Amino acid sequence: MIAPASAFVVTLTLIVACAGSECSRLPIRQCEHERFKKATYPTVFGHTETKATRIISRLLPLIPEADKECARAIRHFLCALYVPPCVPNIGVAMPPCRHVCQAAARCHELTMNSSFVWRDEWNCANFPSEGDMCIHYKGQRLTGNAPMITNEIATPASLRDVKTRSVVKPRSYDITDLGSPKLFRGWVDVQGQGAANDYCRVIASSNRRKQFLACTLAGSTDNAVLFVSRRGFDAGHRNSWFMRDMDGDGRDDYCRCVGRGVTSKIYCMKAGLQGFYGGPLEPGSSEYTFVVPTPGPCLDKTINPFIGIR
Repeated sequence: MIAPASAFVVTLTLIVACAGSECSRLPIRQCEHERFKKATYPTVFGHTETKATRIISRLLPLIPEADKECARAIRHFLCALYVPPCVPNIGVAMPPCRHVCQAAARCHELTMNSSFVWRDEWNCANFPSEGDMCIHYKGQRLTGNAPMITNEIATPASLRDVKTRSVVKPRSYDITDLGSPKLFRGWVDVQGQGAANDYCRVIASSNRRKQFLACTLAGSTDNAVLFVSRRGFDAGHRNSWFMRDMDGDGRDDYCRCVGRGVTSKIYCMKAGLQGFYGGPLEPGSSEYTFVVPTPGPCLDKTINPFIGIR
């Protein structure tokens, strides 16, 4: 049986209270039950408060509530990950401990809610064990009003280095086809790990019906391209394309201007779990996944390929 994830404790060496410029008020009311009154950013994935708030705001309503203890375990994990409690003496966000992740993952397997999808970056093997610099729950109640500290404190710089190596997958430079310089190519984040370490580019040919968007994923060890669009996808009007997370799920989508004249619009091709929507690995979906509102037609507008529409 899974232990009830009823309270979080931070393992370090003394009791501290959250204060100082590195802390901010909790942006999500659903995480207030953790009894931490302040949070610190960026998260262990490098998310800013704005991006982390956008992600968790979309995730929390999807948590299956049929089993209250399981719902609490998943909520505790997400809150620790995207609303990390403030420990100003350390100066950086700490990840949840591995068993917190495992409790949430096990609950996800038991509930099998199709709306709540377990993300690749939540791989429990990447989170530290209890006793390391991490957040965990202990018993039924939080000890005191502030995090309890029990182990030696590492310096902020060394802690950040450790988390970056253990959680964020590195770039792969084993790339033979860099893509067409006339179309989109660059480092983005389609895996949703909070770092632009995936290399995506349009692989073109003289026949446009054969061109496709392909990404070499961070952490890959060979030249295999597994995250793709359909062949012959619509790349959009010249210099109107950009890749950016436009739906708040943490993954960068491919967006571009399509259509003619006053009817032209920015359509985004969503980055899914296995590939781009409309592609062979996301059956039943469309490459024209959603529209980005703009004040007028997008035709003949030059858009920054990594900033997109402001």
